[in-house]
Parts: sequence; C-alpha cells; structure tokens
Amino acid sequence: MKLARVTFLGVLGLADATYDFVSANGRPHDLVVLTGPPAAGKTSFLEAVMFAKEVVGSYGGVVT
Repeated sequence: MKLARVTFLGVLGLADATYDFVSANGRPHDLVVLTGPPAAGKTSFLEAVMFAKEVVGSYGGVVT
C-alpha cells in the first residue's frame, strides 16, 4: 500500500495539515524520507499513520 495523501486534524504533537506524497503525474512516490530536528514530530507522524492504517485494515492475526 502506498499513501497518496494524509491529513492530520487534532493529532497530539502535530500541526493540523495535509501532506501529499504524489509526483507531478499523480502517482505515489516509491520512497518518502521524513526528516527534521529533534522533537519536530517525526515519530508522532509515523505513529499516526500506523494507527490510521490499522483502523482502515489491520494486518490480522499471526499465521501459524
């Protein structure tokens, strides 16, 4: 799954904003690099994406 756009509204530690991860031709990028100084919200950003993904469709249980 590739993200095309993510919007954060009221997420603790993140400003309300929308981020687009698509190129000029409208296709999602193959790689997105998240950078910033300490305490800039990088981990909060990734955790919010992870939690949202689990709400949309979880990975399911462990297959044994």
